[in-house]
Amino acid sequence: MKETFQKLGRENFACLNWVEGGIDKIPEIQFNFSHALHCATPTTKETGSSDPNNVRISSIGGMQHLLQAARINGNRPRILHTSSGAVYGNIGLVNGKYALYQDFEGKTLDKSSRHFAYAMAKRETELKLLRATKDGYVSGLNARLFAFFGPGLPTTSQYAIGNLINQALFLDSLNLNGTGMATRSYLTGNAMAAVVLYLLSSDLVGATHVGSSDGQTLKVWGQIVSEISNKPLQVLNKFDDSSDKYVPDWDERIPRITFEQDNRNIIDRWLKYERSNLKLNY
Repeated sequence: MKETFQKLGRENFACLNWVEGGIDKIPEIQFNFSHALHCATPTTKETGSSDPNNVRISSIGGMQHLLQAARINGNRPRILHTSSGAVYGNIGLVNGKYALYQDFEGKTLDKSSRHFAYAMAKRETELKLLRATKDGYVSGLNARLFAFFGPGLPTTSQYAIGNLINQALFLDSLNLNGTGMATRSYLTGNAMAAVVLYLLSSDLVGATHVGSSDGQTLKVWGQIVSEISNKPLQVLNKFDDSSDKYVPDWDERIPRITFEQDNRNIIDRWLKYERSNLKLNY
């Protein structure tokens, strides 16, 4: 909470009533709630993403607690679960993108993947919300988030664009370990927030996508960072990543809440933001 206030400004939260505590541990929500965002799944080492049990308790246990509270309150609240494109695993792409309408029945996830525990937890959490919606005591939507970029987003996690920004700050060159042919799309954080807010207030149920459908290779992303930071880009070709694509198809039920994305300008502002924070910390 303290970090959130420092980053975004305490005054921006004066109109909110904060209830602090782990969603899986609060014994009972003692008030009616009309809307809930369930985002409590660890995605970084700092938050415990390497502990499968922690991931399951946060995601599945948190959703179960919300659903129990919804039954007690009896007012059919709107619950939006921020799920992930990770739920698709190795499911085949359509025109290089993940199609929204997929049947997971019989579609297993790769146990050797570092995202296995996270993806499994997200699938099970999605299923709980779908069942509760079908039973009629909540209005639930699983919003499958993909990848995002821009000022304030992580630069030391497993995300390629953040790693490139971090290398531009601290290394003499930018390095891509693969061929650079993996494809990624990134949506700005403010656009993500706008779409999530729209979805929370909508009546859509089931599942949807939140993310940019405009994919570029990592080499292209790397070249943008390289030109802005004036540091060379090295493609190391240690493995073939050309089949690695993480781009969602757009859900046509959602208005195109588009923020004209000038990727070069966003990355330039991101680098300036990080450099400014570095100066403040010294």
